[in-house]
Amino acid sequence: MVMRIRLDRSTARRTDERLHITAPRPAERFLVLVGASGSGKSSLVRAGVMPRLRERRWTVVPAFAPGPSPLGALASALAAAADGQEAASAVLRRLRQGPDALRAELSRLRGGRFRRTLLVVDQFRGDRHAGG
Repeated sequence: MVMRIRLDRSTARRTDERLHITAPRPAERFLVLVGASGSGKSSLVRAGVMPRLRERRWTVVPAFAPGPSPLGALASALAAAADGQEAASAVLRRLRQGPDALRAELSRLRGGRFRRTLLVVDQFRGDRHAGG
């Protein structure tokens, strides 16, 4: 199940509330924010939602754009979220090990504690391929 919030006059507060809805399974805790180009999606997330979730003790990974190397961009964001405790290249090597690697990286980032995690992929385009 994917929850979609159409960006119109909604506020960061409403988006924040939707993110805290309890889903029966972790795979159902996924939110897609859609809106026309230039409508303020990134601003809403960066200036409204991300700070609110940090206050609520979420693990917040810096927003990133996939660019030509989506996995590399993800690795850089995860390394930055860990305050640069290790190089993005080390994170990238682990991510390339298989489909469960992201779950392991997020668990490592949370320090084994149960915390909700916000991972924002900005400027995501469905026509990209998961490359290096």
